[in-house]
This record gives sequence, C-alpha cells and structure tokens, in this order.
Amino acid sequence: MSILNYYQDKGSPITAEVVTNPIYIIEPDQLKIIDKVYFFTEPQTTLKALISYDNGDWEMLGQLDKSPKRFDCGMKKAYQIRFKLIEASSSKPFQWDGYQIIYELSEERR
Repeated sequence: MSILNYYQDKGSPITAEVVTNPIYIIEPDQLKIIDKVYFFTEPQTTLKALISYDNGDWEMLGQLDKSPKRFDCGMKKAYQIRFKLIEASSSKPFQWDGYQIIYELSEERR
C-alpha cells in the first residue's frame, strides 16, 4: 500500500472553491462603477478568479499567476459583487491574502 500526499485523492487533483459573501463597498443602496480589482495571493497557475455583479452569472477574470494580479472590470456598474476562486491541483493549497477594488460611486441609488 502506498501513501499519497494529502493534496491528492487517490492520485487525482483535489478541487477547492471559495466564494465570498456579497461585497457592498460603503453603502448597499448606492451604485458603484467597478474599474479594477487586485488580488493578493500566493501565485499559482491553477488558481482561477471569477466575479459576479449583483448576483448575476459568474464571469472569468483570469488566472492568479502573480501577486498582486490586476484585472480590469470595464467600468461595470453594480450594487454588490462577489468573488469565486477555484483551484484544481495536486500541489499545496492556495493562500488568498486579500483584494482591493478600484471603483467610483455613481449618483444612482436603489
């Protein structure tokens, strides 16, 4: 019997997924214009970042292959956003140290 490292399940990579709670940035009822997002993490080529605006579909931002990693959001408008990080590998677990959101406040309110 061989003993596998704890990053694998019978030799297959383990998938990990982290989803944030809604991030409202200041006031929940004020519309924000999201310009950029920076992620701070241990760089890994297998770690993918996604974003959801106002509980919409998940949109791929890209891979977290360096830190900090900047993603342009195209000045999308939203009241809240969520992030999802997905990794599937047999290497050590990923470490997510945080994020920074660059945005403008809109005059629009709910």
